[in-house]
Amino acid sequence: MVVRAKLGVRAVSGAVRELTVLVNGGAHSPEPVLAVDGGLAEELGLRGARRRLHR
Repeated sequence: MVVRAKLGVRAVSGAVRELTVLVNGGAHSPEPVLAVDGGLAEELGLRGARRRLHR
């Protein structure tokens, strides 16, 4: 089953975005985790956003 939810994200910088996210019931973490792409990370002013993965 696919579950989508609206999530409001506020960065430390104060930038705010409303996102539609997919909820994954199979992931386990001691605290909530949100993975975002590089473009959104830069828009939110998140540290290290310009780093790219090389395959």
